[in-house]
Amino acid sequence: VADTSVEVDEDNSEKNPVTAYARTKWEAEQALRRLDDSDFTTLFFRPSTVFGASPRLRCDIVHNNLLASGYTTGAITILSDGTPWRPVVHLLDVCEVLLAGLSAPRELVAGEAFNIGVPNGNYTVRELALAAQKCLPGCKVEIAGERGSDERTYRVSFNKLHDRLSDYCNPSRSLQFGGEELVKVFNEVGFTSGDFTGANCNRLSALQALLDEGLLDEDLRWISGS
Repeated sequence: VADTSVEVDEDNSEKNPVTAYARTKWEAEQALRRLDDSDFTTLFFRPSTVFGASPRLRCDIVHNNLLASGYTTGAITILSDGTPWRPVVHLLDVCEVLLAGLSAPRELVAGEAFNIGVPNGNYTVRELALAAQKCLPGCKVEIAGERGSDERTYRVSFNKLHDRLSDYCNPSRSLQFGGEELVKVFNEVGFTSGDFTGANCNRLSALQALLDEGLLDEDLRWISGS
């Protein structure tokens, strides 16, 4: 939850991680930064929510979810009022930035954190749904508004990345690019509603399946011999 009148930057914005996921990432970043010296360079990338086609596709992340829903059901349903903000970025842009981090000189990146996204890479959920709809002829967008305004809303600044590392990367892939790419893959593999909702493309479903099979313990660690 953040003040959406401003974009969250890497260094000056207040940090308030409220989930174990966010808190442990922040704590790890602080611990690793203390190891930075002339013999060991640390660099921290904070990607927006990633979208796009991949061999191990996830459909439980926002833009992929909207596209997969529209493709398999003919409708994109938004349970909130569509106003929450989400920063999203194509996975190939993330790869490009990671490579840039390896090639950029130490003095530009040592001990630094960078948000990963394209210029103006913050979108409302409604904007994401309409972008997905453009890639799916005949698909409807339904805004239910059942849950009111989603509390998970935030906008992120990508100025530091584009100012400091512009000679090494230029993340710029659009929602349209990623949407058309994903629809092409769906067509090629015969993507179904079972794929969309099943364990192959959804992390929580995959974890539950592994728990049910007795392959993970209650801490989600592999059981010896499994």
